[in-house]
Amino acid sequence: MPLKICIRAFAPLALFVPFDALAQSDPWVGRWGAPDCGPDKTEIVLSRSALDLSTFETVCSVRRVRQRGEVFELDASCQGEGGKSRVSLSIHVGGNVLTFVGQRGIAFDPKRFQRCVAQDSRGAGPSAGASASPAATAPGLPLLRGYYVSDDTPCALASNATLNLLRRNAMGAARELCEFDAIERIGSARYRVVENCREDGKRTVVYEIRSPRSYRRIGPDGFRYSARYCAQSELPAPWKTNAIGDLIR
Repeated sequence: MPLKICIRAFAPLALFVPFDALAQSDPWVGRWGAPDCGPDKTEIVLSRSALDLSTFETVCSVRRVRQRGEVFELDASCQGEGGKSRVSLSIHVGGNVLTFVGQRGIAFDPKRFQRCVAQDSRGAGPSAGASASPAATAPGLPLLRGYYVSDDTPCALASNATLNLLRRNAMGAARELCEFDAIERIGSARYRVVENCREDGKRTVVYEIRSPRSYRRIGPDGFRYSARYCAQSELPAPWKTNAIGDLIR
C-alpha cells in the first residue's frame, strides 16, 4: 500500500538556513504533545539533529533544514520497524501550537501538537502557554526504543551483563533499571540525563547520541559505556521472545 502523502504548495523562494544560525530561533524545536501534554498522550521530540517520532516507531536524523516564509521544511533519514526511508516534513508554529502542513515519506495523525515544557521546581505540571525550556521530562533521547547491546558483544551473545532495554522513560535490564527524571540537551548530540536507579539512587549521566541506533553513556565517575541497537529477533532467549511492546510504546 503506498504511503499517504500530504503536501501543500508554498512560495517558490526558499531560504536555506545553516543549523548554527537556527540554534536560537527554531520555534519547532522541543517536545510536543497531541492533543496536549500528559500521560497516555501522543508525544514527539524535535531537534536540529534528530526527530524522535517514536510514538510512530520511527527515529530520524536531520539532514537539512530550510525556511519558506513561516514554514520550516526538514529533510531527514529515518529508521523504523519498516526499515530505512527518506522523509520530508513541513512545519508551521503559531505560538505554542505546531502543525504539520506537509509530509512526504511518512504518514501519521494527528497533525496538530501543543508545546510541552518541563515541570518547574515547585512541581507545577506542563503548561502549553509557558515558554520553551531546553530541559524536558523524559522521553527525550533521540534513539530507537528497544534492546541495546554493548559494542563489543555480538547481538546473538547478549546477556544480562551486556544488554539494556530503552523504554519510553527508562533504560535498564534485569540487573538495574534507571528511570529518567529529566533530560537536557547540552550539545548537538549530547544530553544530560537525571536518572533515578533502583540500586544506586539518583545520579546525573551524559548520553552521546552517535546515531538513532547507537549511544555512548558517560557516568558521574567518568566511566564510558557504548552500545548499539539490536533487533529482538537477533537476540538469544529469553529476550528474543519477551513481550516488550507496552514498555517501548
